[in-house]
Amino acid sequence: MKGKIGSQDYRFEVLIEMLEIRIDIFPRYVPLFFTRQEFLEDYINDVYKALSATFPTRDDLIRYINSLDKPETAEFFIKISRYYLISKKHQPLSYVKLIMIISAIEKTISKDKKYQEFSFWIEKQTPKIKEELQKIERIDETTYLGILETLREDYFRLFGSGRNVIDFFQNHISKDYQIKLIRSFRAFHTKTISGFSTKLYKPVLSSIPKTIEEASERFNRRVEEGIMPYCYNWQQCYVGYGDCCPDFGCTLSEDPILLAKILRRVVKDLYQMRNDFVHTAKIVALNEKDSVGTLATIGADRKPVSISLTSEDLENMFESGLKHYFDQFAR
Repeated sequence: MKGKIGSQDYRFEVLIEMLEIRIDIFPRYVPLFFTRQEFLEDYINDVYKALSATFPTRDDLIRYINSLDKPETAEFFIKISRYYLISKKHQPLSYVKLIMIISAIEKTISKDKKYQEFSFWIEKQTPKIKEELQKIERIDETTYLGILETLREDYFRLFGSGRNVIDFFQNHISKDYQIKLIRSFRAFHTKTISGFSTKLYKPVLSSIPKTIEEASERFNRRVEEGIMPYCYNWQQCYVGYGDCCPDFGCTLSEDPILLAKILRRVVKDLYQMRNDFVHTAKIVALNEKDSVGTLATIGADRKPVSISLTSEDLENMFESGLKHYFDQFAR
């Protein structure tokens, strides 16, 4: 490299130490027209393009891949990241991005499970069925249906795709992202009361209003139908100018049980959007960046919702959740 200081030219060399990628991954891949090192570096470049917001530098990414416990784990991380890159960089349609990201989540959470059709799985459950039968004295319709329900629960606990997606959002994304996701889905025709919250009025309340109409009458507050997050509670949540105001207290931040319950409901809707597209040829798009919200109907009952979740939001959640999932395999 050539440099110039004042009127003098200097020649100097800069030595850049490149991190080496672990050599135990993809042992059966034999590239034809380039070296194995070039092949691996091409894969790493793809992963870095997909997850550059999570890993500040390419070397940080290589260190992380090198830290994963088994070559199979590292290979899986690379493959799922390269699949995700197709969605992130080459797919402009939000509803297709949604389907691809959910597919990546399902594959990630079930990576160590070999899928089985229910008919094949049930054939191997004879010991479980015998165990259940030994617990009962007489089989009637209720008992029989109870055994079937137990088996159904066991099966979907192992192979239920929807449960895999719920597990990902409950266990692998941050609380801040969970709350952001919940607030991005809003139900229509929700009764709201403006300028009221039992938290704020507690010092002057002789008794807690039992209905929203009672609160309206006692405190001269107007009741209206609004579009609120699924977590809205008229007693706890302060509403101003038609919107909830978490700065005055947010039950999601204070109640982990409520957070898990509402998150499960929202993720089910997110997964239903995927089902609507795949099974009923219905498009439910995510919101566009800088827009207020996308109006949609979800599911067979055509439940109306307002969605403010954008593709960028979902991508950020997935990327942070993907790393959190693989952190358990890092040494």
